[in-house]
Amino acid sequence: MTKRNKIGLFLLIAIGLILRITWVFSIPNIQLSDFADYDRLAKVLINTSSYTSTNGEPTAFRPPGMPFLLAVIYSIFDANPVYGKMAQVIFSSILCILIFFLARKAANTQVAFLALSIAVFFPDFIYTTTILNSELAFTCLVTGGVLLLSVEIDSLQNILPFSLFFSGLLFGCAALFRPVALVAPVALIFMFLWSNARSPEIIRSLIIFSVAMILPLTPWTWRNYNLYKTPIIVSTNGGYNLLCGNNPNGTVVWVPEKDLLNLENMPSKEKWKELNEVEQNRVFQKQAINHIREYPSGFLKRIPRKFYLLFLSQDVPWLHWNIAGLNKKDKIANTTFTLLAGVSRLFWYLILSLSLMTLPLANRFKRNSAIPFAGGLMVMWTIIQLVYWGKARFRFPLYPFLIVMAAASCYYLTRKSAEQISLLQKRDQL
Repeated sequence: MTKRNKIGLFLLIAIGLILRITWVFSIPNIQLSDFADYDRLAKVLINTSSYTSTNGEPTAFRPPGMPFLLAVIYSIFDANPVYGKMAQVIFSSILCILIFFLARKAANTQVAFLALSIAVFFPDFIYTTTILNSELAFTCLVTGGVLLLSVEIDSLQNILPFSLFFSGLLFGCAALFRPVALVAPVALIFMFLWSNARSPEIIRSLIIFSVAMILPLTPWTWRNYNLYKTPIIVSTNGGYNLLCGNNPNGTVVWVPEKDLLNLENMPSKEKWKELNEVEQNRVFQKQAINHIREYPSGFLKRIPRKFYLLFLSQDVPWLHWNIAGLNKKDKIANTTFTLLAGVSRLFWYLILSLSLMTLPLANRFKRNSAIPFAGGLMVMWTIIQLVYWGKARFRFPLYPFLIVMAAASCYYLTRKSAEQISLLQKRDQL
């Protein structure tokens, strides 16, 4: 990298940091929803060294990644969410850097700077810094994992065990934040099949990656097994989320537990209280699966709605959570909210549109392993959300890869236009 490029990289990251820190101290919000629960669990971990629900019972409902991370931060500094927010600023900045190097590997330096510029000013990467969400850390981990395996397709069969091991380690840590990372080995298989690698090489790589991925998961899974006497890899909320998007009421979004308990064939409130977390999860899962089996057409009809909510909805969840967490005296004006929301939507629709344009330009990309690996992850994560329930929040882990695609489209389309103008000028001169 040239000195000029290093200066440009430093300046863009510095601008991004200033924007994010300014946002944090301009929005004195409190935490809501699962973010408030992460904050509570972190404080419980510090005070009691236990991971318990509000009633004091041991729990595995929430993935442990974010509460444990916050507990470490609170132990070092103070149990104040502002320190968690500053950690989010760091994660958001690291994510921008990772996007830069991923784009540089998959395309070139010019595309990398375009991708970095988009990431630095992308509103969702700024709005999330004031929310103690798990998405930022999760997305950093998976983007780093993809970057570690980013090599020329032709040399993929010679990829270092070191890279495979540490990529698997990052995906294992990511699964503690959001269990959807567990599908990474399947995407790895697709990546090697794309390169026409031989079976022994695929098996060797898959073993190294999977063993590394299991390591950070083992202590938590073992804790859950001792607690519930059944294998629970990460969390006990899979059945609940499945029923939210597949129930007789036809909803495809989050539903409060009390509303799900009012569904037909659900246990009475007295019997429900007697069930532990795992048993409750099984009831939810059974109800959802039975509903899908009985009404497969309804399941299929809900998929387009889930797809719309995931990719095309005008919802700006991160901004909504920020504003909802403000006191009345700190509430921003409706015009300001509309402006901020509009900027976020504009960025997203431009990124989505430009990323789709990379399909006819695919031959201009380098034959890089990051492309099939990231593509496999995006497809599988999308399918998972279409099975469960849709929300704009769940597209967050797709952002880095779509930003790289959008930047590549900008670069190649601009370059093509410049070439056409040059040809026209030469023709006119003749």
